[in-house]
Amino acid sequence: MKIDPCVAPDWPRYELTFRHRSAIYRIVVENAAGTGRGVRAVTVDAHAVPDGEIPLIDDGQTHEVRVELG
Repeated sequence: MKIDPCVAPDWPRYELTFRHRSAIYRIVVENAAGTGRGVRAVTVDAHAVPDGEIPLIDDGQTHEVRVELG
């Protein structure tokens, strides 16, 4: 899954929950720079995802995804 948000620059952050089969992905999008777009970094369970593509795994676990805009 690839996330490429475009939000109002004054939105500081938002969160969503996404279910993929038996797995849950808790996604937080941070807009601290106030740009509203442009993915600077993506992490899944505190591990960097260099290409920004989040692997979806049917493992019954809950995964923490952080997307930093800027």
